Amino acid sequence: MAISPAAKTLNTSAHTLADLQQLAKAEPQTAVAYLTGVESRLRAAGKSAEADTVKALLGKTGTLVEQMAAASAQLAAIFPADAAGWGDVQLKRADTIGFSASAPAQGLSPASPMPGATMPGAEPVQPSLGVTMPGAEPVQPSLGVTMPGAAPVQPSLGVTMPGAAPMQPSLGVTRPVVSPLSPSVGVSRPAAPPPPGPVQYVTGTVNVSSAGLTFTTDGGRELKLAQSALATKLFQMGNDMMEGFVGDGPITLQGTLGEDNATFNVEAYALNSDGNFGAFTFGRVTVAADTGAVTIDGTRGPVEVQDPELKRVLASMPQFAVIVPGAAEEKDGKLVHTAAPRVLMGLARFKVPPPATATGETTSMSANMANNHFVMKPLIFPSAQLARANHQSRLWARGWPDFGPDGEPSQFKADYISQQLDRRTLPVNRTSAQDADPVQAAVMQDIV
Repeated sequence: MAISPAAKTLNTSAHTLADLQQLAKAEPQTAVAYLTGVESRLRAAGKSAEADTVKALLGKTGTLVEQMAAASAQLAAIFPADAAGWGDVQLKRADTIGFSASAPAQGLSPASPMPGATMPGAEPVQPSLGVTMPGAEPVQPSLGVTMPGAAPVQPSLGVTMPGAAPMQPSLGVTRPVVSPLSPSVGVSRPAAPPPPGPVQYVTGTVNVSSAGLTFTTDGGRELKLAQSALATKLFQMGNDMMEGFVGDGPITLQGTLGEDNATFNVEAYALNSDGNFGAFTFGRVTVAADTGAVTIDGTRGPVEVQDPELKRVLASMPQFAVIVPGAAEEKDGKLVHTAAPRVLMGLARFKVPPPATATGETTSMSANMANNHFVMKPLIFPSAQLARANHQSRLWARGWPDFGPDGEPSQFKADYISQQLDRRTLPVNRTSAQDADPVQAAVMQDIV
């Protein structure tokens, strides 16, 4: 889809206030549509104050450029004055991505002082070796010494009591233990990783080079691709398996934008050559034995399927690795899939050699799908893709199953089969970038 030069300029910019003003001068209606989208995304991300700022901007009289100039102070929390200003904006909003702006480097919280030491401006720390500080209650010793009326305490600093086995230090020291007498009183463990940023879908072209994978969005932006940490949750559906789609048409990626505005952390992917997979749900099918609930277990957790026909199809193929049109939605505290597609993509494996030549528009070959719940049944596909069936590795098949009188899938009719998988041809970068926070993610989505 062609986009205007002004829209592409914003897409490839740092999305500063000046960049937005430039778009407003060139194409006011495009700028209004973009800001309307920003407001909607901010509100969906729970950023009501920022969303209200954008809504107020759009509700004022006068030209949009004049409105932005008058509201520049309020907009500074959403659109920085220049590219370097993103760092200041992020620092002010650091709590939105799971850590405090004042937190020390590497996710460690300040260590408490060692026993008996006092930090400037801090309360004295109670010693833990039975010594009494003035005005303090005596503390139970922790080196195996028995206080009157107290049971002997097992030593916890590697000291061996008579008849007792030596003990590993137990004061929070993580392995490998450097020294049995190196207590880590007050030292915090590295902070848990922040929650993932808001999910995004971007469509474009995957580019492969020796330097790694890049992605040209339909909006004209160039992004480096990295594998999201969430992608490792999926069983045998990693980013390597994009290789089956590369070169076959537009690809849609699900994931998060990095705060560097140059990286996209890929959670999942789908070929979008038929236009049905602009947003999708990706994962393995699970059927609950007790309730019959059907879920697609994806990168962000199980997604319950609600359309009756899609539920029937997937229930017949448990453990099927699928990509289903339609994004997951949050409803009543859980993720649900409410779309009613009649096409899906799933992993398949041919179990017989291909015929020497095709004899019609389609070819039928026996295949397994759904982790061997669909076994040696016909997979029908376009004869034009017969050359892609000359192996017994996995591939993606796009289509829909037919059902027999017994209510079980009898065959799978595909309008597309991918290139061979498991070749490991893609140089996947497995180190993800720091996610953009919700405000930055809402601002930096493409105009398409």
